[in-house]
Amino acid sequence: MGVRGDESKLNLAKEGYALAINFDQSNWLARYYSGLLSIEKKAFFEAQKQFAEAILLEGSDADLLYYMAYASYYSYDLPTAQAILGQLRKIEPDSKRALQASAVVAAAQNNPEIADKYIERLSKDSTTAKRARLLKKRISDWKLCHKQYQNERNT
Repeated sequence: MGVRGDESKLNLAKEGYALAINFDQSNWLARYYSGLLSIEKKAFFEAQKQFAEAILLEGSDADLLYYMAYASYYSYDLPTAQAILGQLRKIEPDSKRALQASAVVAAAQNNPEIADKYIERLSKDSTTAKRARLLKKRISDWKLCHKQYQNERNT
């Protein structure tokens, strides 16, 4: 209900997840949902913390790994996002979401060749070809960003 607009429910859910974690420290799902709630509130550092603790308890859940990478990217923690996506690709080697996220993170880290390889894998599937074209634009934006940064550093 909170996600659908009733903000008061978000705080109630946050308290519920905190209580669940207090009662059972091994409850990785409460940490996972708490992390999702933090993403909803755009509290990416808090989400990353919750997901990291959940991964210590259940490190092979694909959704948990994906959202940890998502929170890490938006927390500007690109090395963590890259490492987590590596784990996700072991579980879901041909996953569209893992390939897309891997391409964006590689581009953000100024590795356009690696990003292009992920996009190439996406382009082979007709259902993701359109998404691959959009990602190429995003990769191009990152290339421009890195180029401008280098130019500013050199002047």
